[in-house]
Formats: sequence, C-alpha cells, structure tokens
Amino acid sequence: MAKTNKHSIEPKKTRSRVAEIYKDLYTGEEHPIPDTFFERLALDFTKWARDNENAVVINQFAVDKGIPWKTFCRWCKNRKEIKEVYEDVKNIIAIRRETKMLFGAIKEKSNMYMMHRYHQDWNEADHRWSEINAKAQEKALGGNINVVIQAAENTDVKPMRKNADVIADQEDKDEE
Repeated sequence: MAKTNKHSIEPKKTRSRVAEIYKDLYTGEEHPIPDTFFERLALDFTKWARDNENAVVINQFAVDKGIPWKTFCRWCKNRKEIKEVYEDVKNIIAIRRETKMLFGAIKEKSNMYMMHRYHQDWNEADHRWSEINAKAQEKALGGNINVVIQAAENTDVKPMRKNADVIADQEDKDEE
C-alpha cells in the first residue's frame, strides 16, 4: 500500500464524469478527477487564503495539496471553478503581503519585487517607476552615447584573419 502525504488531495469516489487524470506530486500516483473535484478545490483554495495567516505565496497552496505547479496553472486557466476564485485569492494574498511588509513581518525589498504579480495597483506603480527611472537615466546621460574604438597599432594583439586573407598574403610573399 502506497503512503499518501497528509497534504495530498484524495479525490472522492463518485460516479460523475472523469474530467482528467491527476498525478499526485508526492506519491506519483494517478487519480481520476471528477468535475466536482474542481468545485471542492476552489473552496479549499479560498479557505486556505482566507484562514491561513502564512499564506503569502500562491504556489504554496499547490505544493500543500500535492499538485504540480504547471498542472495548477493549467486548471486556473481552463477550469472556470478555479479561474473565478484565482483573482480573489491573489487579492487576499496581496493585502496580507502588503500588511506584513508595513508591519515588518516581511522584508520590504524582497516583497516589492513580487507584489506586482499579486495586485494591479502595484503592477501599475511598477510600470510608472520604470518609466520615470528610464527618463531620469536618459536625462542624466544626455541622450545616446557613441563609443568609438580605434585600432591599436603598436601591440602584439592582432585580429583574427580569415583563411582567404592568409592565402592572399602568402601568394603575395611568393610572388616577391
């Protein structure tokens, strides 16, 4: 009998239509998944985000449930039950992350690099700051910079030559 992880989802034994086959991340076992599974998963997802104070990264939900991240992302795009709650869960987590950052529970710098993925306001602010920094950098540099590299004559370093140039030089020496 294979060991099951306490975090893995055990699909209910029902007589509903099999929507797809799910491969457990921890056990590697494949389970048929009925359509009702996604409704229950959506409820679990929302409850996890709402009740778990340590829920600050969406990937953790998938890991806790034993769902490979790519599979979970596919379900979020294709299954309306998950798709409907995904944005709400992102918002719950964004508020929690921002609050923890303000009160020092999460380091500000590391959190700021990811906040744009969780909340639209942070995404817009990130774009505005990028534009401001680009304009400031362009103004500080005074526009385009042209770099000219001149040939160095008194040096032992020589550029590589093509075979045709070497053959032509050898023929010139032979003629002399």
